[in-house]
Amino acid sequence: MKTIIQAGGENENSRPYNFIIPKPLMPIGKKAAIELQLQWLRKSGIEDCIISTDYLSHLIEAVCGDGQNFDMNIQYAKHSSSYGTLGSLNHIDSNLTDSILMINADTITDLNLYEFMAFHKANKCPLTVATYEKEIPLNLDFFQCENDRVTAFIQKTSQKFTVSMGIYYIEPEILSYIPKNIPFGFDDLFYTLLEKKIPIAHYLHEGSWVNMGNSSEYNNAQRNSSPQIMH
Repeated sequence: MKTIIQAGGENENSRPYNFIIPKPLMPIGKKAAIELQLQWLRKSGIEDCIISTDYLSHLIEAVCGDGQNFDMNIQYAKHSSSYGTLGSLNHIDSNLTDSILMINADTITDLNLYEFMAFHKANKCPLTVATYEKEIPLNLDFFQCENDRVTAFIQKTSQKFTVSMGIYYIEPEILSYIPKNIPFGFDDLFYTLLEKKIPIAHYLHEGSWVNMGNSSEYNNAQRNSSPQIMH
């Protein structure tokens, strides 16, 4: 199995923080996000990983090094993030034949990777997505209407959605659906697989998850930072 951390995106949602440092180096408590990720991966038995970089890549390499500080072996694949999250796979390795654990660099979680990977193998789907039930606030009052009449008035509330955590287990057969040398992301892949009726599994996580790509969530994580979040 190959483990890939996608750390190449500039992510405008994280501004103004990432004008100076890349998103994976944004701190949670006393450590950079990617340091927490690497510790989490190592505790899950993963010894080797590839960090896919682009934006301010030299800073990420300076912090993570060759992985010795994490008891891991870290390699780097520098590519243009314009290819998208999945389009970059063709530039990381043109002959991927192993299963792939892919993790977005903006994901901080206590997900049990052993259970996630076992779930994937048991379901025998070519793609498994780690998911989370997220409460999304609705900041506007709204109406329910029928024809030209208001039938109900609902004040500000919230609604739960099942969202991707940015952690994916991918079998090599999925790579045949990824075109070369054009932008291609997970949204494109989901549309393609659903259209072709290829099964996608999801593993619902009920523990902790922080989406670093969202500035409000990041601010909240900073206020409540705990080194135990990924332990």
